[in-house]
Amino acid sequence: MPRFFNPAAVAAPASNYSHGVEHGAGARRLLVSGQVGVRPDGSLADGFEAQAAVAFDNLLAVVAEAGMAASDLVKITAFATEPGQVAAFRTVRDRKLGG
Repeated sequence: MPRFFNPAAVAAPASNYSHGVEHGAGARRLLVSGQVGVRPDGSLADGFEAQAAVAFDNLLAVVAEAGMAASDLVKITAFATEPGQVAAFRTVRDRKLGG
């Protein structure tokens, strides 16, 4: 199980993430390619929030296929093309990953 670090000497994270994460010895490592809001049938979800939700569904499907769960995730890198999308992204991320 990963250990999370948020030292008092560093400003608190601005959202639901940690400044540092350590995973235990012998832990498996899975690298997942970039996921986008394209459904299994090849169609693109309509709108940013819907695309973000599908991208998280895709990510979690890859993780599950590897025999892992959202709790095994250590780091997610996401790119939003508009600053106004950050809050919506956080909402979708928290819903899909259980906070």
